[in-house]
Amino acid sequence: MGVLQDKNQYAQNISNLRYDGKVNEAIAQCKVATEVYLTDNFFFKILGDLYMDIDCYEEAASAYLENLKRMNCPELFRTFVRFYERIRQKVDEDFLAGCQDQIIVAVKRHEISSEIAMKITELWKRNEFIASPELHALALLSDSDTNFESVKR
Repeated sequence: MGVLQDKNQYAQNISNLRYDGKVNEAIAQCKVATEVYLTDNFFFKILGDLYMDIDCYEEAASAYLENLKRMNCPELFRTFVRFYERIRQKVDEDFLAGCQDQIIVAVKRHEISSEIAMKITELWKRNEFIASPELHALALLSDSDTNFESVKR
């Protein structure tokens, strides 16, 4: 299936494949779309959802990390929250802590916008979401405006 010309065509094709039960084909098409629209977070979010559909949690987490890196609108953060709530019910604490550590690294490298990083910190301040001791320390640091620069680093 060659390169489609339009983002909407990709989205519709992936949706059709998914709902026809052809999840692996949908994943393949979604990967092509992530290459064509490399700076867009949309197809990385869809890719993460597709991987969740087939219980490939490592791949789902990786796709959602890429989604976070490209997320430029804080209103879209709720899609990550839904994913995070889904995956934390499926994986063990060590896996979740590893995912959190990858996100922390991306924040420190400024691969995730400061607005989204603040949303992540707000989410992880809630005790039920904390799996990593470093994450808890990061969340506590962000409580003080004087520590904001440390949190961003």
